[in-house]
Amino acid sequence: MMQSSLAAREACQQSLESALLPQDVLSEACLYAIPFLIEMTECSESCSLVYDLLLSICACSMPGSYDQLIRRNGRLESLVVACRRRLQEGQAIFCRDVENQVLSTVCRMNALSVYCRVTEDNSERRGRLGRLLASVVDNDLRAHIESWLQD
Repeated sequence: MMQSSLAAREACQQSLESALLPQDVLSEACLYAIPFLIEMTECSESCSLVYDLLLSICACSMPGSYDQLIRRNGRLESLVVACRRRLQEGQAIFCRDVENQVLSTVCRMNALSVYCRVTEDNSERRGRLGRLLASVVDNDLRAHIESWLQD
């Protein structure tokens, strides 16, 4: 996803999505890829594609999604729960990207959507969204924040 051409980055994103989410189900590889994907949001050329992939992972890791048990540290654990926990480690980065005016509005909206989907504490999410709303000037992004505040 660090290729110079958009077509190459899109092809890479599609390949990664196929490998990480075969048949729209989490694979164990997702658990290990999530930290790297979060780190890749730093690359502005790939940011939008990375957030598209993170949104797909979020959709597959919602409570009630198909799940499997994986062995970690000698014990069995839910893959959905483990992936959600990994996604939650990126909350500060997702919020940073919402505020980053250099990024496209779509990328910033996707960062917001990832943040809201992985933040389980409603009072924490509402407080953070209120602070973001106070600092964001982009009208489309403000409307997106307001829609998440109404949920």
